[in-house]
Amino acid sequence: MQTSSGSSGPGVRLQRVFKQLEFNTPILMLQAPDDDKQWYVVEKAGRVLQITGSEKINKTNVFLDIKDRVDSSPNEAGLLGMAF
Repeated sequence: MQTSSGSSGPGVRLQRVFKQLEFNTPILMLQAPDDDKQWYVVEKAGRVLQITGSEKINKTNVFLDIKDRVDSSPNEAGLLGMAF
């Protein structure tokens, strides 16, 4: 998919990297400090999933699950961030 702001400048090209993976309301994707093979996906409902390896990965590991303590109602609620 390619998008552009309508101006004559360059557009943005999006490319799906982890083609085998699906997420439930992803909010944020972070790379682990000093480790370019570790990625973390924050889901609004209260899970953080860990992806280890390359774009050929077809599964995730649950790194953190606090769904029972997170209000993920439709408004601005839920797990909305993460920091290392």
